[in-house]
Amino acid sequence: METGRPIRWKRPAALAAGATAFAVYLLRLDRVIGLQADDAWYVLLARALAEGRGYELINAPTPGLMPLYPPGFPLLLSLVFRIAPDFPSNVPLLKSLSILSALGAGGVACRYFTHLRGAPWHFALALSTAATVAPLLVFLSTGMLMSEPVYLLVQMMAVALVERGAQHQDAVRTPLIAGLIAGFAMLVRTAGIGVIIGGLIYLLLKRRRRAALTFVLGAAALVAPWAIYAQINAPTPAQQGEHNGYIVRSYAEQFWHRSAGSPHLGSVGVRDLPERVWQNAVRMTTRDAGELSAARLYYFLEDAGAGAAALSLALSALIIIGYIASWRRGPTMAEVFIAPTLAIILLWPWDTLRFLVVLLPFGLFYLLTGAGIVYGFLMRRREWAPNWRGLTVAAVVIVAFNLYANFIYIVRGLGSAPDERPALVRAFEENEEMLLWMREGLPEDAVVAATNPALVFLYTGRRAIYNEDPAGNWETWNRLGVRYLALLSPTRIPDPIAEERKYPIIYHSRGELNLRVLDLGEPDRRIPWGK
Repeated sequence: METGRPIRWKRPAALAAGATAFAVYLLRLDRVIGLQADDAWYVLLARALAEGRGYELINAPTPGLMPLYPPGFPLLLSLVFRIAPDFPSNVPLLKSLSILSALGAGGVACRYFTHLRGAPWHFALALSTAATVAPLLVFLSTGMLMSEPVYLLVQMMAVALVERGAQHQDAVRTPLIAGLIAGFAMLVRTAGIGVIIGGLIYLLLKRRRRAALTFVLGAAALVAPWAIYAQINAPTPAQQGEHNGYIVRSYAEQFWHRSAGSPHLGSVGVRDLPERVWQNAVRMTTRDAGELSAARLYYFLEDAGAGAAALSLALSALIIIGYIASWRRGPTMAEVFIAPTLAIILLWPWDTLRFLVVLLPFGLFYLLTGAGIVYGFLMRRREWAPNWRGLTVAAVVIVAFNLYANFIYIVRGLGSAPDERPALVRAFEENEEMLLWMREGLPEDAVVAATNPALVFLYTGRRAIYNEDPAGNWETWNRLGVRYLALLSPTRIPDPIAEERKYPIIYHSRGELNLRVLDLGEPDRRIPWGK
């Protein structure tokens, strides 16, 4: 039982940690939106729902085209659109959903480690604060508008409730609520199926068969209707060919792409899956562990050209040691659900970093546990017992590193020299300048082929599709009346290729990104692409 002293300082310490985290998010909040394409689609779908137009791609020239994404995150964003419908002036309010979710996830993590994992409150507070102010999570909440912060909150709630139901032998109420929340997690990110699988396995391992059944029924109550609806209304091959892009391709199709959503890069077979798993595992151990656990130190070593991968490998080893030790002491819901979640990440043909950020609270716990075990081994201790004071100090060090990394970014963002501000902010302003020109310079009935069709529609109101494979889709473009080609990007794009030089460039950005808009001409009188 805790003594009076820590209880006396518990509330002030929690308030100070929460205020610090909130200040970090508030100071890093910016106007950037849509440059990564995913966040533009989320906003577009939220707007469609708020305007009563259904869950469809309202940017498409023909109506009724349903997206790949599950509707959980756009549904929440649509509530913001109902309050503040004007885009892009509502961007800060839209991002507030992610910010509150990230802070809420930190609070849930603190209670989880305290009440369900037996950690003292000071360690749980330091650990949850370290995860909350992790630079990548802050960036996804303030510099982008991604679903990860909301998913992290829902995932933490589901894990905590499953654990609570197992420990208190609650067979109905808590497992049902946990199942509903786990089901909603899958509606936010399809990878949330790992939480459902993990919860079922864990409750069965605990011999809570009735609770397992209740949990699965709760999850199915939310997931099944969407799965049936999505299957019935899935885009046809003709619709996929019209719009192109990953947003209309199923997960089953993208799984066999060399890079998800990019069929032009080629496909793979079953024999290629071991190589994919190996490549993802290498990225996770030689890069992701370093970026997530010690971002500032990792980037410093990366800039110096030596030691970044070694640091990440060392941190990965500690995480693995801590994870195995947790299994040996008796697995909890966390250890069980992480296994299928990691399997999904290893098998999916996409960058692993964003998938792992939602496991950060658990990853830091295993990291510190592993560090404590290694320290005990070096001190020749036969049995390891957690030194909570020492582990708390280590967690506070991680907090300090993360705060420093955020401080550097904030200072750069507040810098007076335009070329000293973060690259993403500069890139957004250059893209936005072109989009505003398009809104004034293109006819209202124009149809655009673009690298970021959702952002084009949000800013200009012009119908837009992906500019994928112009030569192969030229006849489709003619049929849809596509006349303009808009090349947007958060990074510099190459100079015009030979095919582009046949068409006049009606807009060329003045910045460093080389953005441009081409007039392809009237569909029935223009030169075909590639000839």
